[in-house]
Amino acid sequence: MASALAVFSAPDLGTAIVVAVAIVVGFFVLIRGRADVWKSNYEAERGRGDRLEKEVSANAQRLLEAQQRVTALEALPSLAQLSEMVAKHNATEQVILERVTDSLDRISRQLDTVATKLNGSRR
Repeated sequence: MASALAVFSAPDLGTAIVVAVAIVVGFFVLIRGRADVWKSNYEAERGRGDRLEKEVSANAQRLLEAQQRVTALEALPSLAQLSEMVAKHNATEQVILERVTDSLDRISRQLDTVATKLNGSRR
């Protein structure tokens, strides 16, 4: 070390020391600056990860709701089944209509009979 110092004169040695200290301080500042950038990048990525987790959770909930709706729709009767149900309903309605019509005809005949008897008894 002494031989290395002997090569430099006093002003050169002071300059070399100042330059060496400046280089070391520069490295520390550079490393500190990069550490701050890395830290802010890490925090930004962590925040992004949190948002993505919330998004994934919300999407999973939407998917579950959609699957439940699909299951409910699949449980509904098909068009053929609905047509069959309507045909049965129409047939039942027709039978009921015929019975009501027959009953009304019978009532009408009975009223005619009563009216005829009432007219006959008045004379």
